[in-house]
Amino acid sequence: MTVPAAIGPSSPDGGPAPHRAAHYSKRTTQPRARITRRELQLLRLAANGNTNDMIARYLGISTHTVNGALRRLYLKLGAADRANAVAIALVRGLLVPADIAGVRDPGGTTSVHADSA
Repeated sequence: MTVPAAIGPSSPDGGPAPHRAAHYSKRTTQPRARITRRELQLLRLAANGNTNDMIARYLGISTHTVNGALRRLYLKLGAADRANAVAIALVRGLLVPADIAGVRDPGGTTSVHADSA
């Protein structure tokens, strides 16, 4: 059985389907937007598998605040979601593998927490 590669109408130029184009255009990177220390802290905590609720409790802030801050961070990075934001941050050097618990750095040490800065 063959599974179609794409579902829905595609654009003749190979770009996103017209019904998705507006959605993708909203996810552009803001190249001059600076990532704050707090946003990096949130990203480290998210990269370590913490839910927004867990992050809120850990930092003593509301879940609504965490949601908004992560949404703004995704926009700054041009990320579609949490996993994409972590991947972009790793590629750009905003995070290093040692920031993520259970990921070994070249020196062989393992990070056990995300709140290092």
